[in-house]
Amino acid sequence: MTDVRVDRIGEVDVLTIDRPEVRNALRYRSYDELEMAVRTSTARCIVITGADPAFCSGDDVREVMGGGAEGAAPVSVKPRLTPAADALLHTDIPVIAAVNGAAVGWGMELALMADIR
Repeated sequence: MTDVRVDRIGEVDVLTIDRPEVRNALRYRSYDELEMAVRTSTARCIVITGADPAFCSGDDVREVMGGGAEGAAPVSVKPRLTPAADALLHTDIPVIAAVNGAAVGWGMELALMADIR
């Protein structure tokens, strides 16, 4: 299963953050998938949205804090934002954020990186 679902509709790639059980919180794998989807797109437009009920609730804090085990030491935070943000900010393809619910933390940043919201 992937965290970011890619659906091609005509000349448009629709990237759906597909983790509704955690309001589409992003984990390390999610950032990698988002970056790869943007970098490899041959579409004329990219639409980013979230599976209901939210657009994106930001980082998956359980992963950042060591997998959610009580008392576990936090993992060192990898610089995951930079490659995904670089892909979004430097693509020649117009990006639309279809904000369909809460956009918190990096979810808000993701929406703001789009050309159109």
